[in-house]
Amino acid sequence: MVGWLPWGAIAAAAVWFAVVGLQIARYRYRTWTEAFLLATCACFVVYATTDAYVSWTSSAGNAWQAEVLGAFALTLAAAFFVLFAAALHGRPLRDLALVLVPPAAMIVLLPILVAAPPIPADGGLGFLPRYGVIGFTFWAAYIDGYGLMGIVPLYRSYQEMRAQVQVSSRRAFAFLLAAIAIMFGWIAWNATFLVFRSDVPIFSTFLLVPGVIALIGSLPRSHTGFLAGLRQAKAGQYGVQAAFLLHRGGLLIDSSDVWREVGVDADLFSATLDVIQNFVKTSFPGMGPYGLRSVAFGNRTLLIERGRHTYLVIVLTGAEDEILRWTLRDLLREFEGRNAETLRNWSGQPDDAHGVKEMLSTLVTM
Repeated sequence: MVGWLPWGAIAAAAVWFAVVGLQIARYRYRTWTEAFLLATCACFVVYATTDAYVSWTSSAGNAWQAEVLGAFALTLAAAFFVLFAAALHGRPLRDLALVLVPPAAMIVLLPILVAAPPIPADGGLGFLPRYGVIGFTFWAAYIDGYGLMGIVPLYRSYQEMRAQVQVSSRRAFAFLLAAIAIMFGWIAWNATFLVFRSDVPIFSTFLLVPGVIALIGSLPRSHTGFLAGLRQAKAGQYGVQAAFLLHRGGLLIDSSDVWREVGVDADLFSATLDVIQNFVKTSFPGMGPYGLRSVAFGNRTLLIERGRHTYLVIVLTGAEDEILRWTLRDLLREFEGRNAETLRNWSGQPDDAHGVKEMLSTLVTM
């Protein structure tokens, strides 16, 4: 066995683990799209780690269990990738439930049809994963099918954005590029295994390449370009009629000018909203740390997004999507970063915080 392959798998696991860390740090998986993306990346971490473990363990039983666990992880990664791409493109979650049926059946069959007893590696230390040809063929077809099912809606999101926004595809769509690279690598490994009967676990090492692409796409500057394009492409689906910024204690910091023009008392509105949120927290303690996130009335919706010291409330017409949630979160993060000390020791004076009007204006002119 090539001596550097286990180290390549460890490097791939480390890179995908960094992607997971950046996703948690920036977005904290509050939405299903974020959770599916996080789960996909985490499965790649598990798969690459188990391949490295198979190469180093001295126990054939442990090697086989790690081999099966890695196959489980890759099977789930394909399913989560489809869910991520479909949810990002706007498919309702209730339409995606059947996506999980084939992987559930595949997971049951993996130990029986796919994973075979590992073979000892050269030198007497470690093993190579081994797969049954027939079971591997079905497994490879499943991964291929699900990979294409995920790439298609992801590419459609790309086309939707390119039709309205001129952005760099290399930086703005790192996850699309990573997905395509993974598919090419997977197909190449399939051919190597089925045609040449090679048991070398080259695919886990190859995951380092798309992992680096995904890591670049997770960095703040490049990811901002990606989201900025998606936001502009999706903006026609809804309209922001008004926006409030409130301190976590319930005091209004500022509101958009739209409310003053139509005669709504912003201070009374914020106080009423605070009462409603306190009622919900008291009556439904199981709602979690984020509490009330939206309220529908007529053809409008109040969306509430919380930061560390403040929270945004917007009045929305049209369909909410997760890209809008990301927008609110990014605006809050940037605003609170500029005013961290002021917000920690909030005096109640709106003029003490900088950039409020600019942030609200950004929202109501989307």
